[in-house]
Amino acid sequence: GIFQLGLIYDTRDLETDPGNGIFAELTNELSLPSLGSAYRFNKTFVHVNYYRNLVPGKNKKLVVAARIAGGYTAADAPFFEFQDQWSSEGSIEGLGGAYTLGGYKQSRFLARVMTFNNLELRYRFAQANFLQQHLAFVAVPFADVGGVWNRLSALNDFSNYRHDEGLGLRIVWN
Repeated sequence: GIFQLGLIYDTRDLETDPGNGIFAELTNELSLPSLGSAYRFNKTFVHVNYYRNLVPGKNKKLVVAARIAGGYTAADAPFFEFQDQWSSEGSIEGLGGAYTLGGYKQSRFLARVMTFNNLELRYRFAQANFLQQHLAFVAVPFADVGGVWNRLSALNDFSNYRHDEGLGLRIVWN
């Protein structure tokens, strides 16, 4: 079995499509044989998301979104546990993929220590009502950077960092 505990700080104006606010979270997972698990390990994950509407009163026309995150898996965790950092917003499945390092395949990089940062500029360029549904079309230029290491003491090894940048399109529904 696994025991999970989390602390959350949330000032976002709208959870599903924030324009302003902060979402911060610290989570911990403890796995012990005394809890019914075959493994003994501890995983800690922390991330802070920041949202700022750059054009106040313009219905989220231009929003900057930034995230800094890190996770650490301690003790005798099997390798497959490195790809899962528990978050109240959904599991962070290794480094790589749309939520961590977009230019790389999902879970491309795995190790005991993982950090990543994301920066987006969300530009709402059109809105429409269709079949009684409100749709907003958002262009999202982004940049991501992250890395993995086998030991906390190796965080200063900058050769492990990977980065990507690109342009995405989001459709916000209602």
